[in-house]
Amino acid sequence: MMMSALIISVLFYGVLFFAGQKTSAGNIAIIGQSEVVWTFLFFTLLGFEKLTIKKTLGAAVVVCGVLMIVIKSFSGDFAIWDFVLILVFAITPLGNYFQKKALKRVSSITQLCFRSLVGGSLSLIASLIFERGHFTEASVAVIIVLVLLNGILALGLSKIMFLESLKRLEVSKTIAMGAAAPAVTMTAAYFILNEKPDIMQLLGLALVVLGILVMINKSRSIRL
Repeated sequence: MMMSALIISVLFYGVLFFAGQKTSAGNIAIIGQSEVVWTFLFFTLLGFEKLTIKKTLGAAVVVCGVLMIVIKSFSGDFAIWDFVLILVFAITPLGNYFQKKALKRVSSITQLCFRSLVGGSLSLIASLIFERGHFTEASVAVIIVLVLLNGILALGLSKIMFLESLKRLEVSKTIAMGAAAPAVTMTAAYFILNEKPDIMQLLGLALVVLGILVMINKSRSIRL
């Protein structure tokens, strides 16, 4: 749990949130798809998981579909932090490996609680040392609301569901399916914000759905 907390909650999220100030959201979304590739290389080349044609094909189709969805938001050039992000995404499979090992002994809620305590404490210390911003009572209230929403939904409920999936599925399959997040965002934006996708994004959404269907075709074998 300590290794997964240091790799994911401290190193990964620390770099990700800081890089978000230095590069575009489109760049981050595209670079994030490299995690699928790194995960397949890590778990298959080292012999932790069996490489199958169906799983590889499904993951490749998902990645292609997501790239078609987010490609138009790509800024067109790479900053130094983009290359740092590539290195960080290459390390995350090691963190997921330790997470899966820990899930054999503790519950997903216990592991998430431990990760939050370690990552949150170190992040708070770092912010007190390096942050020099001036906060007003109004800004602090807004920040608290945003932090709570991020903690409860993005880093709370969603991470519990991710860890429960990680306990039951292969790591490479879980990461590949999680890479479909931009497709879900695009669909929600259409119904909530009335943002109409273009033909390229619709084709990408179709590929994402197709790739996931290919990967979960043998869902009956999943341990419940």
